[in-house]
Amino acid sequence: MFNFVVATILGFLCGAIIGSQLWLSISLLDMVNKGFYLDDWIFHDTLWAWFFGVLVGGLTGMGLSIFLIKRNLHISRIFIVFIVGSLLSIYLASHLERKLRPPLVRAAQFNQLSKIQLAIRNSDNLNVKDINDATALMEASRKNSITIVKALIEGGADVNAKMSNGRTALMEAASQGHTDIVKILIDAGADINAVTDEGSTALIEASIFRNDESVKTLVEAGANVNAMTDSGTTALMLATIYNRVDSVRILREAGAIK
Repeated sequence: MFNFVVATILGFLCGAIIGSQLWLSISLLDMVNKGFYLDDWIFHDTLWAWFFGVLVGGLTGMGLSIFLIKRNLHISRIFIVFIVGSLLSIYLASHLERKLRPPLVRAAQFNQLSKIQLAIRNSDNLNVKDINDATALMEASRKNSITIVKALIEGGADVNAKMSNGRTALMEAASQGHTDIVKILIDAGADINAVTDEGSTALIEASIFRNDESVKTLVEAGANVNAMTDSGTTALMLATIYNRVDSVRILREAGAIK
């Protein structure tokens, strides 16, 4: 009876570990396949995936341990099987995380300056990309992490690196309204008129998300005010649609015609 109870508890605990790690990995892959940014992987999603994995894995492990006990498998062997399975699942989940989101990119997403500085001192590749094709500089620009942006630029990060769809760090900063980052990137040589696969520019991105200060900064830096997306949309059109009076004035004064 003792062995039965111990094996059942062990099965649930180890099954919960295996299930949670595997389910987190599956859920993360599913988010990536659906086109979400990895930092959209918020705590609520993580908690739900973990709980579901624990429940399914735990019950499966408990059932398996009961089956093995009834088959007269010694409890020590059951213990070995589950421990090995748990360690493997943890390793696989960790390996997947590193492949999908390299440590440097993750450090930028979570504002971990010390890890960024360590990577720079170790001469690591500062332009490594995650599964979304985002670099650490792009993520830091999205997060408005000024100190990290400066550190990466000083360390030699490519300010004009592009995602597979053509987006750049400047576009990320402009779309979020992080004007200080926009200025830093421009001063570092960012291509102010780089275009995405759909023809969008940093100025158009700033207009889409109604960021007047970013629009002003980009125009003053010489952005093409008449750039047009593949669908025929311009920054002035967007500013007019969203009733951004200041942006409309700035764009017209700079020569925007439509």
